[in-house]
Amino acid sequence: MMDPLQNKIYSDILIGEFGCNAYKLAGEAVEYRHPKGMPFPSFPQFRYWISKLISAKQLRIALKGAHRARAQSGSEGSFADNLINVSQRIEFDGYNISEKLSGLTEGSAVDSFCVVRAVCALSGMVLGIGFSEGKENMAAYRMAIYCMACDKVKFCEQYGIEISAEEWPSAGLSGSMVLDRGPAAGYEVDPEIHWLKSVDLTPIYSGQSKATVESSHPRDKKTLGQPTYFHSKLDFVQMAKREIVRVLKDNHTSDAGLRMDEEMILAGIKPTPHDIYCYWSMRGRDSSIGVPFETAVRQFLDVRPAAIRKDGVYFYGRKYRSRELEETGIFDLVARQGVINTSVYVLVMCVRHIWIEVKGVLYQLDFMRPSRSPQSSVDISLRDLQDIDQVRRGAAADLRDERPAHEQHFEDRFKQNTGEEWDAGERKFGRPSKGGAAQRDTDDFNRFRGAKK
Repeated sequence: MMDPLQNKIYSDILIGEFGCNAYKLAGEAVEYRHPKGMPFPSFPQFRYWISKLISAKQLRIALKGAHRARAQSGSEGSFADNLINVSQRIEFDGYNISEKLSGLTEGSAVDSFCVVRAVCALSGMVLGIGFSEGKENMAAYRMAIYCMACDKVKFCEQYGIEISAEEWPSAGLSGSMVLDRGPAAGYEVDPEIHWLKSVDLTPIYSGQSKATVESSHPRDKKTLGQPTYFHSKLDFVQMAKREIVRVLKDNHTSDAGLRMDEEMILAGIKPTPHDIYCYWSMRGRDSSIGVPFETAVRQFLDVRPAAIRKDGVYFYGRKYRSRELEETGIFDLVARQGVINTSVYVLVMCVRHIWIEVKGVLYQLDFMRPSRSPQSSVDISLRDLQDIDQVRRGAAADLRDERPAHEQHFEDRFKQNTGEEWDAGERKFGRPSKGGAAQRDTDDFNRFRGAKK
């Protein structure tokens, strides 16, 4: 089967180099001829000389482009072939959730968010997950790195998910990260970050350069016909919880048979990313770099404004406290000096907890849920919390604007009923008299209310 692009190149050569023209013969036949009868190459001859002058691989690149030619070529080896430890090389990439989420206030269909995964290139296990509202951004990569650094039992608890340590055993960072171009290209490496040895950026439009993470992304089936969309019943936090559980599911059920060595097969290791990771990690083949939890919070979580009041730390209208913070005496200090504006560290997708630094010590604060509020109100995204705070502030502003007119309305009704002004009377000097007239008025009042016969 002739390639249309090769046909076009052949035609350009005959016309431009050999001076041929296309002639219509008797019937339907059309062919190239030289006006002076000079010889010119046939198409098979053209193909033959092209193959002599350029290799098949170079020809595919010239015709299809480097990335498409690579995608249609045979395997050049696995990325895991040159690795000896888990967490030696980590690949990052993001994917967008196609489902429409349910808004918290109205329940309408709203855009979903981007999920960024960090995948071990040797075992294929997902070591970290991050989220960003809207498009892929650097905050999602920082959250994924934060997840990598954390003990996973503690990380999942921050989203209200209970797991055992064996279900997601990884904890620690990697000295070699492969990031996608785009938002991740702006990742800044501070001088004090000693754990990071290298940051690689993949070539543009080159999914094979991070094939481990690309192959782990969930796929949507495309159907023909009228466009449709799926309106999920889940809100932002519930969808984030689902994606965290999806990580557990993928780690324990994905087929990683091509990553298995013969000794692993003989040892009865299941061909899953989780079991392969545990196999190498338990044998000391683990390049994870431990990072204190407080350091991970300070380096990778978002910083947002908050206020310390005498009864708690207020973050977009929500009150947070902890016993450890109370013992510092900070609330007693605020009660004497007034409100203190400060900053806190937050997980943007779930504000069940926030972190505050006081005198160099980091404290985890819990949301103080009123007894009348449902348990589900604990888990909420930062954007939803900001929306609720905006509604609250708007209602307070409306009340401030309406209060003078409302007060006047009820004072007018009082005057219509009694014939007197709301604050009718006059201020006099001295103390009120307790003479006979005052005593008689008191007795009349007591008889009127039934207190004296």
